Amino acid sequence: MKIRNGFVSNSSSSSFIVIGVCVKEKEARKILGAPPREEVPEDDCFDLEQYHNKDFDVWCDWNNDRFYIGEGKYCNESFYGGESFNIKEFLDWVNTPTDKTKALMKKGYDLKLHIATISSD
Repeated sequence: MKIRNGFVSNSSSSSFIVIGVCVKEKEARKILGAPPREEVPEDDCFDLEQYHNKDFDVWCDWNNDRFYIGEGKYCNESFYGGESFNIKEFLDWVNTPTDKTKALMKKGYDLKLHIATISSD
């Protein structure tokens, strides 16, 4: 998977905005309370994706070992080509802690606003 910084028109991509952290797999497993990779059956290698919408929103970029965890919003495929948000609603969302962002802050993480697209290319 690749993170793209331009217009994305590939239907196999996922664009999102997340208030949270971008960490490597080992740290993601720690945050999510997932078992270590060596304890995961080989046929369940994408097990972290099952944690999405439980305690946190989770986006997994397996090819680049990047895991975005926090409070997120999906964007449509044309996100980089013109997705728009009401600025007041967006700022309210960014500035209002949720249970998900509070949980990360309580664990000592410095939250950031991540805007990314993960593609299966």
